[in-house]
Amino acid sequence: MRNTIITPSDVCLNTASVFNKNTSQLMSETRQASVVAARDICFKICKDHLLMVQDEIGKYFNKNRSSVAHGLRRADRNLSKHPQYKKRYDTIIERLEL
Repeated sequence: MRNTIITPSDVCLNTASVFNKNTSQLMSETRQASVVAARDICFKICKDHLLMVQDEIGKYFNKNRSSVAHGLRRADRNLSKHPQYKKRYDTIIERLEL
């Protein structure tokens, strides 16, 4: 078990690395599919592991609550339907030691 506190910034850095993106892309308004997929994973990890509520996630990523809710639904759907997406998610969780 990890003794340090994981922050949303840690989640973004690790997710960006796994998706070969940079954190500014994850924080941007872009709708590029690969960036959206990475951002959705950030939302999911922040909600499930950092116990952030949708409003907090939205504030961090400069998104409204409904955008976060939609991203969380998309992440759940992608995790259940796309093995490669799940593999990336698991890699990020492992790197963060969650």
